Amino acid sequence: MNKILTPIIILVTLAVASLTGFLIITQPNIQYATASYVDEIISSDVFQAGPRQIDYNEDFEKDLTIEENWPIKKSGDRNWWVSSGAYLYYQDGVGKTIQGNLDASDEWVDKFYRANAADTANGYRPQNIFRLVYKKRARDFTQSVYGKINYYEISDSENRNASNGILLFNRYQDEFSLYYAGVRVDGQAVIKKKLNGTYSTLAVSPLFAGQYDREKNPNLIPLDTWIGIKTVVTTLDKKSTKISLYTDVGRTGNWTLALEVVDDGKQYDKAITRAGYGGIRTDFMDASFDDFSFKTP
Repeated sequence: MNKILTPIIILVTLAVASLTGFLIITQPNIQYATASYVDEIISSDVFQAGPRQIDYNEDFEKDLTIEENWPIKKSGDRNWWVSSGAYLYYQDGVGKTIQGNLDASDEWVDKFYRANAADTANGYRPQNIFRLVYKKRARDFTQSVYGKINYYEISDSENRNASNGILLFNRYQDEFSLYYAGVRVDGQAVIKKKLNGTYSTLAVSPLFAGQYDREKNPNLIPLDTWIGIKTVVTTLDKKSTKISLYTDVGRTGNWTLALEVVDDGKQYDKAITRAGYGGIRTDFMDASFDDFSFKTP
């Protein structure tokens, strides 16, 4: 029998009682499920509604480099998937995107040059489109991180715009369907939904003072300042989800409610109600991260 096959008698028995379509291989007195079907069971709503709890904290204290890979199953780290941005570094007690330009000899320069030269300074700045996914799924959770902008890139790309920022992924299904929330370079706190590739702004409110201008005043988020971002995602019923966004500017330890919204599927298409991943997004910046937390009730 394939080495991937693992005894999961209790898990499979409980899951299959409520689900159909799973391939179960039966041996005398033992049941097995293939790895692909285990993934489906784990990601299903039935499993997520069970007693499993997540209490993950990352202080980035160890010495580590996580390299971009695709898809998520090929990530070399048990907790993180770098889906864009080339590298996540654990350095000096914090997490970091690439800082500055990559060396010309790095293979990612050529890869990003061929894939997306406009957004990445001809491949030298993959961190301009940094995407970091936390690899545990949940439906309801509290997630937080402290982020710091060390440098903001005044790129000529048309994708450098007011919506760039430091943001948290919520109920991430894939790159086309998720919620995200955080702070934008135009000084706004925001909660948005991306469903099947279409963005909808669910809530937005001023957070930082100033008048945004793409050329003259392209970033209102203070540089070299720790900005805390926390989201609380709560299921209200089968069709409705509440998302709350808190901020802690300057790392004071005091969280302030910035925005709260209920997505009931009536105004911006259906709500995303299935369990999904968390994670971090930054745009056109060299950033640092600290004290990431992901907890379920």
